[in-house]
Amino acid sequence: MSRAFALLQLFGRERRLLSATAIQTALGLPQASAPVLARELAALGYLTYDAQARTYFPNERLVNLTSWLGAMNLPVRRLKDLVDEVARVTRETTSPCSRNSRFLQIDHFCLGNQPGSILMQTGRAAPLPCSGAGRAVLAALSDTDAIAVIADVRRRDRQYPFDATQAARDVRLARRHGHRVTYDVMIPGIGAVAFPLPPDPAGGCFALVVGAPTPRSRDHQASFVRTCHRILARRFPAAARDRLPAGRPRRVRRGAR
Repeated sequence: MSRAFALLQLFGRERRLLSATAIQTALGLPQASAPVLARELAALGYLTYDAQARTYFPNERLVNLTSWLGAMNLPVRRLKDLVDEVARVTRETTSPCSRNSRFLQIDHFCLGNQPGSILMQTGRAAPLPCSGAGRAVLAALSDTDAIAVIADVRRRDRQYPFDATQAARDVRLARRHGHRVTYDVMIPGIGAVAFPLPPDPAGGCFALVVGAPTPRSRDHQASFVRTCHRILARRFPAAARDRLPAGRPRRVRRGAR
């Protein structure tokens, strides 16, 4: 199954006719596996095979398979304008990230226009506690649920080492301050400023992430935080009113009990 999706993603990148040999080379498959995989998808009607040219290409049935999603107002689609605005103002790569079980999902990104801007890879990424973006997504959960996810990842994904105590602390700080800044957590040389987003009406946990090379992220951290909080307060006014600045008690009106 994973090879089938890898092949479809390959067509998405290449956007041209591909031979079995080209598929084998691009995906690093054994020599006999590429023709079998392509023939199976052709037999299911998702690829068209040209016997004379010996090439494959996706057909209309594959387009129709997910066409119904185009009419839906998906959460990540609702965040696209927000992401584009933050990327335009910060000039850095910006992405909405979400929870996919215990993993981080990078749904979309807008590439920055600065030298060395980060080119992200969409799709499922590392477990949530292993990155600043993932910890901001966890901040949308209750503390009990976030700790449970961290413990689950420690138990099941030992190939991803991380400091569980620091991860839990980052989740609490992200929830308290409305953002969390991390450097070199998942990828050396990369800093991320991540902002937990209000729960989506359709469900799901999301965060907005601005990523940049660590030196530039350190230099502009305060500006990123101010800019994004201002934009988020305008986009989500109810959430901005509900969130108090860290360490500032809620004022009680005289006569209120």
